[in-house]
Order: sequence, then C-alpha cells, then structure tokens
Amino acid sequence: AAVYCQWRAVEVHLAKFSLLGFWDNVLALTLGYLVLGETRFLNYWVGAGLIAISAATVGLVLRERRGQQDAAAAAKSRQFLGYVFGYTTVSGLTSFFQRHFALQGLNRAEWLFGWYASSLITVLLIVTWIRRSSGSNVLEGVRSPRGRSIALISSILVFANAWTVYWASQRAPITVTEPIFLVTAMVLPTLVGLFVLKEHKDFGRADWYLMAFAVLGATLIAYGYHIGYAAQG
Repeated sequence: AAVYCQWRAVEVHLAKFSLLGFWDNVLALTLGYLVLGETRFLNYWVGAGLIAISAATVGLVLRERRGQQDAAAAAKSRQFLGYVFGYTTVSGLTSFFQRHFALQGLNRAEWLFGWYASSLITVLLIVTWIRRSSGSNVLEGVRSPRGRSIALISSILVFANAWTVYWASQRAPITVTEPIFLVTAMVLPTLVGLFVLKEHKDFGRADWYLMAFAVLGATLIAYGYHIGYAAQG
C-alpha cells in the first residue's frame, strides 16, 4: 500500500513528495520515543530540525492547496496530498514495527518472508481493484523486454532496501536510523526532481524559500545526530 501511494504521488511531483514524505520518519521517531523509550540520541538540534522541516512542509501543503485555480487541478492536488498521507502513515508504522520486531529477536529472513507475503497479498488486491474500477490491465507493461528489465531492477533494489533497513533496525535505535533515512530520502530525490525532471519550473519564490528551510532542518537533524552519537561514544 505504501509503495502504491508513493508511486502515485511521485507520478505527480517527485520533489514535492520528497519534501512532504518525511512525516513517515517523524511518525516512526515519535513511536520510538513513546513506545520503545529510545531517546538517547535526541537533542535540541534534532528537535529544532524537526520543527523547521515541519513548518516548511506545512507551508508547502498550504501553498499546494491554495495555488490551484480550477477544479481539476484542485482535485489532483487533493489526490496528491492523500497519497502522501497514505504513504507516510503506512511507511512510518512499518519503520516502527521493524525496530520493534528486531528488538524481539526476529531475524532478517523471517522479516523478509513476512514483508513479501504481505506485499504479494496487497499487490493482488490493488491489481484486482484497478481492473474492476478502470478495466485496464496494469500488468501489460511487464510483458515487453523493457518492462521485464525495469521490474527485475526494481525488485533487486527493493529487496536490497528492505534487507538493509531491517539490518540497521537490528543494530541501532530508531532515533539513530530515522534521522539518517530522513535526510537521505529528502535531499537526493528532491534534487533529481528539481534538476533532472525539471520540476523547478513549478516552484515559485516562496516554494524555494520553504525548500531551503526544509534543507536547513535536515542539516540540523544530521548535525544533532552527530553531536548525540559523539556524546554517547
């Protein structure tokens, strides 16, 4: 479900999704703090960074909702924000449970089996829903050599990501891993969206200011993690 929401949101705007999608990290951090009690690496720098990014994303959401003049664009904007919300909620809960199950001693093979079993069920449900609602064959694209190549490469990358993330969850508190994931997931995709996909054309002056404020927040989080880790070391 998270992958589907991510795909649909990225289809609309990669840069804005990368800036808004950090809420999954915030949700995971909050649950790690409240439920798991993992507060060792949290400090004022990390808190200031989270506040800065939160303020920037709220500003981006407000501009996204108010900047649409016609009904079609407004509906597309609502769909985009809905997909962002769906992704961040599911992904944040997944990150929390990864750490929770890692603390319970669940090994990587068991986690990956559960991950792919649930993913298969979800994919089948989504494919069935799309076929019944629109009548389109969503698997048509994988029949061509190019489609199969993309599916293979994507599968390898997704597997590597799932394996690595759970490995990190086994070895470090969620308050260590999530700030790192937040910064990396925000900066590189945003740059790709802005300068490779030319999405900077959709940005006004206020959007650039808000993006700079979000990057500042990410920098504060990275610095706060460095300070917290050095203090614990």
